[in-house]
Amino acid sequence: MDDKQLLIQDLTARIKFGVYVLADNRKEFDGGIAAKLNGIIHHKGQFLIYIESVLTPFNAEEVKPYLRPLTSMTQEEKNEMHDLLSPHGTAKYDHAGISTPATHYGDYVSYDYMNKIINYLYSKHFDINDLIKKNMAIDCTSLQIYD
Repeated sequence: MDDKQLLIQDLTARIKFGVYVLADNRKEFDGGIAAKLNGIIHHKGQFLIYIESVLTPFNAEEVKPYLRPLTSMTQEEKNEMHDLLSPHGTAKYDHAGISTPATHYGDYVSYDYMNKIINYLYSKHFDINDLIKKNMAIDCTSLQIYD
């Protein structure tokens, strides 16, 4: 998957979580405009990205989401993941992944459980696709954009 497809896939999954993006490369938005992502459509072979308060769409190359690196996960968020995803289990959640003893799930982890984990990470605006490292997203840890 190329970077553009990865960005579109990532943004599409984040729409319902109120992700903010920086839209740039237009004269009328000197320095860019930060707004919530409203939607993405595929039209005549290209993806058009719509943001709050702007009528004309942007191309993928003009948009960067505001995301948090996984290393910014707080202890409170780790505890919240545990309470939501395995309140009676012994799994341990951290920024690198989830560790579970063999007796916790055995060799089986349901897709439903995996989906809950991914949706939790998206809801907290974590960069699970390394877009920040690829300069396709903005580290918003110090910006408090989602408070």
